[in-house]
Amino acid sequence: MKETAEQWLATLKEEAGSHDLKHLDLLINATLLDYPLQERLQELSPSPPLARLLEGTPEQALAAQGPMLIRVFWESPDQVSWVESFLHAFHDQSRVLAVMSRWSFDDLTEHLRHCTQIEWDEGARSGLLRYYDTRIFESVAGLIRPLRDYAFDGRPLEGMDLCGRVFHGAVISWHWIDREQCSRTLHGEPVPRDHLPRPLPILRLSSHCVTTLQRWKEVEGFFLAHEESLRTLGADHQRNARYQVFEAVCDAEKQSLFGEERTDFIFANLYKIFPFLTLLDRRGS
Repeated sequence: MKETAEQWLATLKEEAGSHDLKHLDLLINATLLDYPLQERLQELSPSPPLARLLEGTPEQALAAQGPMLIRVFWESPDQVSWVESFLHAFHDQSRVLAVMSRWSFDDLTEHLRHCTQIEWDEGARSGLLRYYDTRIFESVAGLIRPLRDYAFDGRPLEGMDLCGRVFHGAVISWHWIDREQCSRTLHGEPVPRDHLPRPLPILRLSSHCVTTLQRWKEVEGFFLAHEESLRTLGADHQRNARYQVFEAVCDAEKQSLFGEERTDFIFANLYKIFPFLTLLDRRGS
């Protein structure tokens, strides 16, 4: 069911209240954001805490246009009013990942900043994990899963179990609006900060995980490039279509198809599932 900005904020406030949280943390993807975010926040009284997550990382040059963590307090009318207006404009644009957390703002900032950095190929390669982009957050969380019902047996965690423990360790729950404008929730696996090591261990993914994330990023790029045509699918078919495109991307890679050949191959696979798409001039989309 589609959710308006007002409905979503009410849901977030209720969720925060159920955990006795007096604040709401918003992770905002400011990449190419046409909005003076920091200036607007500085106008508020009091101004909410803000942190640029890419500061102090290899991507520091992009910090001013990267993910921003903001903590707003429910008791501040100015801050709540700002959240209402911001969500009204941007809640359905894949820019806002709401976080429920009991951690201090500084600890949460350090944690979420750490989670932007990953390694693979046994540490030989590294890069940026754009989990703050809600178009791919579900794919990230599908690979780096919360470690449920973990019982310590004396052996140190490693691999994806360690990644899951670290990635979700600060978060009670993640909340976002998906491409179909429906609200989504993923429960984390929160632990007190002192239950995780300092410094936090590196998030080291397998090459397969990184390749999977790259494929999902290509899927989102495909939908963005052909937005007009694919909008005809409607909300009911969008999710299924994304999985179909993902499978087609994987098959195209195996067949070494690139450029227009790759696009033709992906559309040909979509036509098999959604034949009515052939009525559209996709090249004009």
